[in-house]
Amino acid sequence: MAVVEAVAEEKSPAIVALIPSVIKYGGLNYLTRFIKTAAENMPVSMPLHLDHGEGMETVKNVWRRASHL
Repeated sequence: MAVVEAVAEEKSPAIVALIPSVIKYGGLNYLTRFIKTAAENMPVSMPLHLDHGEGMETVKNVWRRASHL
């Protein structure tokens, strides 16, 4: 949430990086919905970056969800 607030305040883009431990902790569905909601209200872009996806299935799942952001 702090990153989202800083992006809005500074009007400066930020790359949102997802790592395997964050995906496991927060859940991919929740995280992508949160990022989508935050990005819709931003004056600048917030691209999503998958850092070290654990296997092709994770990459495909992130790709499918991110394509709707």
